[in-house]
Amino acid sequence: MTMKKNRLLVRADNILLLFHFLLLFFVCLPYSSNIIFRQIAEILPYINLIYIVLAGIRMWRDHNIRNVVFLVVTTLTVAFICIFNGSSMGSASAYLTLIFGMYYACTIGYNDSFIKIVSSVGIIYILISAVGSRNYFANWNMSGNSINPNTLAIVTLVFLFFINIDGLITHKARWKIVLINIIAAYDIWSYDSRACIFSLLVYYILILINSKNKKLGFRFWAILLVITFTGGILFPLFYINTPQWLITLVTNLTHKTFYSGRQAIWARFFDTILNDRLAFIIGPGSHMERYFGEINLGSQTAYMSMHSSYLGIMLNFGLLGIILFFGVLILHINDLFKINRTGGTILSICIVSYITFLVVGYAEIILTNSYVVMAFNVFIGLANYYKNHTEVNNEADNYAI
Repeated sequence: MTMKKNRLLVRADNILLLFHFLLLFFVCLPYSSNIIFRQIAEILPYINLIYIVLAGIRMWRDHNIRNVVFLVVTTLTVAFICIFNGSSMGSASAYLTLIFGMYYACTIGYNDSFIKIVSSVGIIYILISAVGSRNYFANWNMSGNSINPNTLAIVTLVFLFFINIDGLITHKARWKIVLINIIAAYDIWSYDSRACIFSLLVYYILILINSKNKKLGFRFWAILLVITFTGGILFPLFYINTPQWLITLVTNLTHKTFYSGRQAIWARFFDTILNDRLAFIIGPGSHMERYFGEINLGSQTAYMSMHSSYLGIMLNFGLLGIILFFGVLILHINDLFKINRTGGTILSICIVSYITFLVVGYAEIILTNSYVVMAFNVFIGLANYYKNHTEVNNEADNYAI
């Protein structure tokens, strides 16, 4: 009996997600091969389709006809837009996973074993990165053959937030949680990812606000999401027109040139969609990314991604895609507070984790990144799972004080 109790038994509906987190660990280490990373990236859109199919099966099994119709209509609309504007199948898969993967994550159960395994893997990942992240950015900048350090910083955030949630649930010693947060912050700083550094600060500020007021309800989070999404769309415009004093300040603080190519990419993008009403509504299409992302580097020409999750969605599916994603997210957040209007510490930390990734999306393509999109959805899923666990939430509230 004792042996059986100590075994790490994972629920059947957690196995695919566990595989996803283990894939992040092995493929996205600072010592991992960029060639393998890119090869798997080509396969992941097809793997992510499994989540969409599973979401549809759960809707049908639960006799949720309204959601089945929504899934079918949305999928057909996305397919039509892709045919019309030339967006790729990978873009469609990632976007649909962003929406319906969230539904799947919210309708399955979770257990301590799943959280414990992912948290333990995350601790190992962060400790390995503490060594591998040193001088990583400089070496990557010179060789260009390694995985983008921004990607590794994002994966570090994913595992860190999981560790913090596990710490709340299992009441780990505070000094251990503080220590792993310090090491993770060091990793991200070493990767020189300004987007992740800024987003981690936002995460801690929101954690602090929540610790001071544990009665934050749906209205607070809804307003925060409106501000976050608005900022995601307006940030590129501000970035393009950044005043010189702020450019100098950021450059001096980060010891990294302010110019990253984003200015040229985003300027071309807005010049296109603001002069083409149809492109503004349904997007100019992913084939235009090569035009937007063309950067002249002396004698060479480089091609960059949109470097903004919000503009990435608008590139493929226009303002319609942004509105649909926001609407689905707000409905899920509202559902979290239907029974308990003030939620709980675990629920709030899960929402804060997701919002932090929305902030990272200001300067990185992550919301439709096939590697991490389902990892983000799991945080909403965990919030949904623990919303009704009053005893666990009360213990977490007391632990967090």
